[in-house]
Amino acid sequence: MSRGSSAKPVSVAVIRPGLLPFMPVERQVELFPLTTLIEMPDTTGTADAWGRVEASDSHLYLVKTDERGGKAIRASEWVGTRLAEELNMPCPTPKIIQLSDGRLCFGSRIISGIADVAKTSQILTSVTVGTGVTPILGLQALLSALYAFDMFTNNVDRHDENYLSIEDRGTRRFYAIDFGRSLFWHGKLDNFPTATQLTRITFKKIVQRHGYDPAAANAMLDRLAEIGSDKISAAFSSMPDSWLEQAARVEFTSWWENGERQRRIDALRKGLSDASLI
Repeated sequence: MSRGSSAKPVSVAVIRPGLLPFMPVERQVELFPLTTLIEMPDTTGTADAWGRVEASDSHLYLVKTDERGGKAIRASEWVGTRLAEELNMPCPTPKIIQLSDGRLCFGSRIISGIADVAKTSQILTSVTVGTGVTPILGLQALLSALYAFDMFTNNVDRHDENYLSIEDRGTRRFYAIDFGRSLFWHGKLDNFPTATQLTRITFKKIVQRHGYDPAAANAMLDRLAEIGSDKISAAFSSMPDSWLEQAARVEFTSWWENGERQRRIDALRKGLSDASLI
């Protein structure tokens, strides 16, 4: 947006990791899944989603199963969302949805419309750093923190259409979504997304358009280092057993507390610092 433009500037309300009080989210164990009132399969246009549903709480949800991707999409979405919430990254409400055929699916509450999708795309593809442009307050920090989170969880699928924001009384609020191709989708967190995968390709464009905030990225890594394995266990206990084998749960919980997580954080911090992982 140029300085001479008459358009109203856009502000972005974000949570800057490391600058706000650390207030972990407490979520009840999901004892009862939501059932569906209306099912709309194959209505999303995305590779991993089963479709949309209107659930018994009267809200609309984007629903994911493991059948489309053939990997642990539901567990990756559930644990990724719960972890993001613990880090004070706002996410659409996640729910366990039971389809009419009995399958238990991951559901993400739909909170944005077509106009929000278009506005989000407009913001992300605009240029907000450099001579003659007006920065969007908070956007650079938010995108940098989310990138650090995506890299830590090995999310390979963050692309231009994979961001969500809504208008809220004059403020554009961003939400973290879509963790299906991270965490358990890979089996193990042995690697980081490569330079040829969408997450890094997309972030290079974001850095060119909006810049990079190393302080926000490092603050995100600091918070990841603070999360105890009890939070991971709580996330596991609140999702159906069928979403992830017990051996994988035990292995990941052990990985979280035996030093491997910290070594991953340290390697990522170094790669962000020397730009080898940007």
